Amino acid sequence: MTRKLVSFRLADDVRQALKERAGTEGISITELINRLLRQSLFESSTNSMNANSTIEVRLSVLEVIIQEIIKRTDLGQPNTEWQTSSSSTQPRQEVEQKLVEMEERLEKMSAQLSAGVEESRQNLRQLAKAVAVAVAYEKNSAADNTEQEAWGNQKSQDTFQGYRSNSTKPVSLNDLRKLLKSDD
Repeated sequence: MTRKLVSFRLADDVRQALKERAGTEGISITELINRLLRQSLFESSTNSMNANSTIEVRLSVLEVIIQEIIKRTDLGQPNTEWQTSSSSTQPRQEVEQKLVEMEERLEKMSAQLSAGVEESRQNLRQLAKAVAVAVAYEKNSAADNTEQEAWGNQKSQDTFQGYRSNSTKPVSLNDLRKLLKSDD
């Protein structure tokens, strides 16, 4: 492969960004420009059917990337986009620490959710028991009403509770009198 000397003008910021990137990759600026142009040309030829893959578009994208690099260097941010993972172990340790902290938070949240679910289950069980008692009471009340209708709809304000047990039924005075007369 032969090389020809080509002269063109670059903006100072573009030249500086190319110099920094070439330094991080350990190659010369000329080699970096050759790689970027080859990559752009190769991508353009493989995507020749696509109107957006022209050389001008690729170069404008490259200019945008270079401008972003310049902004990062002006702000003092490290250019991590082209760094290898072995160049800095400090950020990796920080990421691992953050990951451990996030896992601990997730475990705490999971435990809290489990406790909440268990409490909800207990509340549902208590509610189911209360509903069952209410339904049973309603059935007993309905049975008492039909029993009173069977005895002739005799209504009395006074009722006798009978002895205390788990299932007490109110008994009307007329029913009590009938029971007492049957014993004689």
